[in-house]
Amino acid sequence: MSLTTTARLLYDKNEIALFVAASINLVSTLLKIGVRVLSAELFASSLVADYTLYQLFVILQVSENITLSYSLAIGAVIANIFH
Repeated sequence: MSLTTTARLLYDKNEIALFVAASINLVSTLLKIGVRVLSAELFASSLVADYTLYQLFVILQVSENITLSYSLAIGAVIANIFH
């Protein structure tokens, strides 16, 4: 679910899609806290995706740099592919 909402962000490129992607990623990160098998790797990749989406939000709000925000969204998709 995290991957699909982040991929939708690449398609839509609006603030609502970013909010949905960041919310789903945050819920996914919180659910991974209780996982025992491969928990460190899953949790770390989920944190990377969350951090990337938060950076994307700041970039869109402050500078509205579309190229950089698109690059950060691709990085979040790659981080979500791992988990």
